[in-house]
Amino acid sequence: MSLSETITLPDGTKYEQPLGLFINNEFVQGTGGLIESYSPHSTKLITSVHAASAEDVDKAVQVAREAYNKTWKHIEPSDKGKLMWKLADLLEKNGEILGKIDAIDAGKPFENNALNDIAQSASLCRYYAGYTDKVRGKYTQINADKFVYEVQEPYGVVGQIVPWNYPLALGISDAVAALLAGNGVVAKPDGSTPFSNLISLYLLKEAGLPKDLLQIVTGSSRVVGSAISERCDYLMFTGSTKTGKILGTTVGERLVGYSAELGGKNPMIIAPDADIDKHIDTIATACFS
Repeated sequence: MSLSETITLPDGTKYEQPLGLFINNEFVQGTGGLIESYSPHSTKLITSVHAASAEDVDKAVQVAREAYNKTWKHIEPSDKGKLMWKLADLLEKNGEILGKIDAIDAGKPFENNALNDIAQSASLCRYYAGYTDKVRGKYTQINADKFVYEVQEPYGVVGQIVPWNYPLALGISDAVAALLAGNGVVAKPDGSTPFSNLISLYLLKEAGLPKDLLQIVTGSSRVVGSAISERCDYLMFTGSTKTGKILGTTVGERLVGYSAELGGKNPMIIAPDADIDKHIDTIATACFS
């Protein structure tokens, strides 16, 4: 299967959508099969993207760790911040097409959510960029003859599992936060909404992010999410409480850091002419999963 495909958006706009995993600074075929991505508007198949295997995740983590050790940790914090200022500008410059991509892939209203997500991502990039040279250690004077100092250091490779409903906003902001704290990142977009995460790699490269620091591995939570939680030095997860508990157990056994945002709600609009009997199972599953 090809590593990219020309997608035509509802307004006629055409763009080239990457479909592969992003490992070692290039899009590559996954060895975990394919994931079909459907339009939430028409329920029709848009295209399929490559899925990673545990072996693909192994390689992604190894590459990110080498880049962290050889390159990223030796770059001045203020210079890292400058890269993210460039990324913020690029997000705003390409906001319209990014908003359209999230609208078709995630079903987010273009004017309301998709564009607001782009603006929020750009704003967070600038916030984190301004914080890079303010991450400092701590000095404590114990007595006249003794003092203690603490040094804040990166974790190494941070794993990121992105939810379906904020693919770009959380995909970018969480990755940027981890990167600017000095880490390499291996990110897994949700299999149903991977498009904008993959597109954002072009912007990160254009902004000047050193190669190999960010790897993207699409795939299922069961395979790819589990593999990331078993290999990374810190895990960021946004998703269901059930999955959060499973991942928390894995990282807890390894004694690595973990941050999780769980238990999101599922508001719905039910029109007067809705066939409740037909949709009750879907409604119940969404509300109580």
